[in-house]
Amino acid sequence: MKHYIVLLLAGLLVTTGRGAAAQEPLAPPQLPDPGDLPPITTELPGTGDAAGTPSLVDLGESIDAGELEEIDESGFLADRIFDMQPALLESSGTWFRRGFWYSEADAMLLGREFTRASIILTEQVTNVTAPSFPTFGGIQNNQLLVRRSRPGLEGLPRLTVGRFLFRDLDNRDHALEVTAFGGGQWSQEQTVDADPDIVVPGASPLLQVPDVLDLGNPSFDGASSSAFSYDSRFNSFELNYRIKGRMERDQMQMNPAGEWIRRASPSSTKSLFAGLRYFDLTENLDWRSSDVPVTLGPDAGMGITNDGVYNIRTDNDMIGTQLGFGVGYETARWGIEWVAKGGGYWNFITVDSVLSGTNNGQGATRDIEGDNLSFVGESSVRFKWHIQQNLSLRLGLEVLYANALALAPFQINFAPETGPGTLSATQDNVYLGTSIGLEGYW
Repeated sequence: MKHYIVLLLAGLLVTTGRGAAAQEPLAPPQLPDPGDLPPITTELPGTGDAAGTPSLVDLGESIDAGELEEIDESGFLADRIFDMQPALLESSGTWFRRGFWYSEADAMLLGREFTRASIILTEQVTNVTAPSFPTFGGIQNNQLLVRRSRPGLEGLPRLTVGRFLFRDLDNRDHALEVTAFGGGQWSQEQTVDADPDIVVPGASPLLQVPDVLDLGNPSFDGASSSAFSYDSRFNSFELNYRIKGRMERDQMQMNPAGEWIRRASPSSTKSLFAGLRYFDLTENLDWRSSDVPVTLGPDAGMGITNDGVYNIRTDNDMIGTQLGFGVGYETARWGIEWVAKGGGYWNFITVDSVLSGTNNGQGATRDIEGDNLSFVGESSVRFKWHIQQNLSLRLGLEVLYANALALAPFQINFAPETGPGTLSATQDNVYLGTSIGLEGYW
């Protein structure tokens, strides 16, 4: 009995000790400080973007746990690990024509035509007919001609400089630009001498001014030789406000190597522009004849001769407004565009002429001023090859038309002493040719 009591007391003491221990609070686990952990090294594939911007995590870079957590919270690390870097968010607004300034420089070859037929200044004729000779009456093949299309193609430059202003909600660029165009000079000259071999024996070779030109007035009839030089040139200056559309949004594509690339979407483009233009056309005709006999007046029949001189200078100063438009098609490598523009211009005309040595021995000076409404139009088709995004090579076909002009050969008047004369301002000029140049943005 005594032994049972001892065992019961011992069991009660053990049970009481366990209950007391269960009521004590448990201490939290002691974890090591993150700063005491060894550095974590991530071996990632190259993640620099296509533009060469350094990534936050490069190959072999060591980062600690704090930096890893911060990067991972932004989702950046996951994209880098799985090579899911998104493509750059750039639209077609920066595919071509990047920059605030642009320039277009062209070297042009233009041919000029100004009338439907050549102008005969003087010719050798004979009215003699003999039985033993063919008919010699009429015009012979010995003429002094101002030809409508000589000297052919002439080189001249064209330069445009523009400033980008802003881009509107329709993805169109607004710009202000200045264009200078001209500097070429079309020149021709010819000399003709009276040829005794084209007339019947005994007849005197004479150079005659056609009646449609001198209207029967004293002129350079009877000269032994005659020559002329004729120059025509123009200059043009423009100030335009231009609105030009851009290509559509680019296509973002991933190539088989897993790289994001940006491809241009072939697009049609349109442009509109309006502005001011100054167009200056200047011509000079210098006509000289030798040994013009005095056939009228007190010195007639005395064998007196003169050297005739007729110099005519015309100036057409045109200023006015113009409108234009363009339609094109652009791809990543090439583009083609048709541009047309035109407007009405107030033409201020001056004609200065000096005449001396006619076959009545007299001369005169004539100065005329006038004005009228003229038209200048221009059209071109241009093919562009994009060497770089901001540099293109251009090839073009060009045409320029101007009408209601005063051209020097049409101001010839051998009777200026009878009055101020009549100004002829109904002629036109057509220029056709090609161009090659560069177009750049910066």
